[in-house]
Amino acid sequence: MRIINKTSALLIGGSGIVSVARGMSLTFLAVKLQEDFMLTPASVGAVLGIGPFVAAFATPFVGNLSDVLGRKRLLVTVLALITSSLATISVTQSVAIFVAAQAVGSVSSFVFEPLSRAALSDASSQEHRLQLFSWRYLAINVGWGIGPLVALLLRPATALLFIVSSIIYAVVTVAFTLIIPSDRFSNDKRRSHTAPPMLIAFRNARRDARLLLYAMGGLLILAVHGQWTVTLSQYMNGSIKGGLEIFSFMVTTNAAVVLLANRPAKVAIQYLGEIRSLMIGVFFFALGTLGFALSDSALSFIVSMAIFSLGEVLVVPSEFVAVDRLCNIENRGTYFGVHSMSSMGNFVGPFAAGYLLGQAGGSFMFGFLALLVISGGLLYLIGSTPCTKLPYLWSRNEH
Repeated sequence: MRIINKTSALLIGGSGIVSVARGMSLTFLAVKLQEDFMLTPASVGAVLGIGPFVAAFATPFVGNLSDVLGRKRLLVTVLALITSSLATISVTQSVAIFVAAQAVGSVSSFVFEPLSRAALSDASSQEHRLQLFSWRYLAINVGWGIGPLVALLLRPATALLFIVSSIIYAVVTVAFTLIIPSDRFSNDKRRSHTAPPMLIAFRNARRDARLLLYAMGGLLILAVHGQWTVTLSQYMNGSIKGGLEIFSFMVTTNAAVVLLANRPAKVAIQYLGEIRSLMIGVFFFALGTLGFALSDSALSFIVSMAIFSLGEVLVVPSEFVAVDRLCNIENRGTYFGVHSMSSMGNFVGPFAAGYLLGQAGGSFMFGFLALLVISGGLLYLIGSTPCTKLPYLWSRNEH
């Protein structure tokens, strides 16, 4: 059986292409808000966290809706919204419109993630999902490696960054619309008859203690790595001489490590299992974060980023596999949607880190982030531990 088909290839490639656009448009967004609109670090964190905050509540409903209506139409809709938001950002001179457009685009971006993961699960067999998730994650990080370098070159023409990003999203939107047949998304017609009503689906998902523990653990972990560019760009810009140039190389280091470590990480997850691999990744996250606090040179920052990135290649696919094991074809969108409430971490992290950076300095901030990621790993460990008091712990039939 072929590992990859047209649908999964476009989902993987499309995720990588839009990551180029995200890397271009988001890398220096925090610096732009700080310099052009004179916002404080905490305010920047709050502004960039609005989208993830709203998405945390929207994604479960959208995920369940995709179980009923199919993935394709919702994927195309959110891509179109991102395209429009970037186009608006490129021309507006109003901070209010800028923030509103950025929030719409951010919500849509975070909604796109669980939808595309669920669609990729639909388009693949159980034995090939880890491989496809790894390829998708690899494609995303290739995009993030390219995007910031382009942004660094075009930074004086900030509006151009958003225009080009909008065009990239528009092309991907058209590709999804024209190339992917609707019935390739896990038999959409059959799903419309078999998927449970929304309230029943959420009740069942809410009663799955493993899923809730994974979502809470994911929130704490995501608070550290989900929008690390927001936290680090502000710290590097304000506290380190030549910080933005070093930061650009750190972003590239992140992408390079992900490229080199992706396959070894996949082998490790297959051999150790997703929970053990996730715990090792959490250790690397904490070590890299503490390394940022102690760094005082470009080399030490880059080494710390390499360690941090090793945590990323282990944690991200492990989370996907852990959640995928909890669900089945009828409730996959709902489960990935509920777990994506962990995207609240993308609000908690930048806001809390920005506040601590302004009030207590970088060392205290990084220590706090290390504590958060360790706590998140412990919640995953608890959720994976056999315990008869956790409902639905081993039975998938009761879902």
